Amino acid sequence: MNYQQIIQQIIQQTDYESAARTYVVEKFGTPVAQTFPILASIVLRGIFAGKPESMVLAEVLAGFSLKPL
Repeated sequence: MNYQQIIQQIIQQTDYESAARTYVVEKFGTPVAQTFPILASIVLRGIFAGKPESMVLAEVLAGFSLKPL
């Protein structure tokens, strides 16, 4: 699931928390998503703030020293 698909799920008011978790798993892997469950919240906060994917990823990468898969 890409960033735009997550935004579409939020717009359609479906399970956006699950969509954000799926995005984190696909972007960083299951072990990272399980170790840092807060990442899904960071992604959602960025989407709600209207940030582009690059800004959201920069926040995650800087805050947790992670690299995308």
